[in-house]
Amino acid sequence: MFNISDNDINRRKRNIALLQNQSVPFFAGLPLFAFETEVKIPTSINIAKRIVATLAIAIYCEARRDGATWIDAQKYIQIMDEIMYGELDSELLPDERDFIALQQPDMHQLAKYGWRYERCYVYLWALGAVKELKYPSGICDVAAITRYVMQAQSLQKLVTNTKPRTKSEILDVADLNFRYDWACNNAYINGTENPAKLNNAVIYERLAAFEWLLCISQ
Repeated sequence: MFNISDNDINRRKRNIALLQNQSVPFFAGLPLFAFETEVKIPTSINIAKRIVATLAIAIYCEARRDGATWIDAQKYIQIMDEIMYGELDSELLPDERDFIALQQPDMHQLAKYGWRYERCYVYLWALGAVKELKYPSGICDVAAITRYVMQAQSLQKLVTNTKPRTKSEILDVADLNFRYDWACNNAYINGTENPAKLNNAVIYERLAAFEWLLCISQ
């Protein structure tokens, strides 16, 4: 069992206050997303690897949704593999590897993996390449994310001149998104619209990214 630090307690208080200011419903008894003593942040280069691997899946998925065949879409995987120096496959998560192996993915799978751009957005923010995560009411700037990674052309250049977020910064935003997620789920249970223009799909992907960043789903 993990000890709750003063930082953890203050984090929850700050986020609840922020939710009140944003007119987002909250449950005061909702636990913290993660405890400070529980988490460990990956290195900058490992975050960069996850960015490239995740972007590879998102771009590949977009190509398939646009009608590209399995063979034609492989060129996007190859481009990202070059940035990873031929190590892309080893950096893919098991479900991602299974997805790109499917020659005839169904619509559910294409819809699911098409949202991975949102995870890239969080990873780039954690790396320090994005100044702030926008309020989760709309999708991220897909073109800007793709352009940033493609222009870097290598893992080393991707991390150059970046200042990674601290553990505390990542925990703050992760916990806030956890509370956004509760608000969306609560609205769904009660048959109402998401409050304060929250986008539940965006929040879901962000939380998945934060789980990886905080090493709590490995």
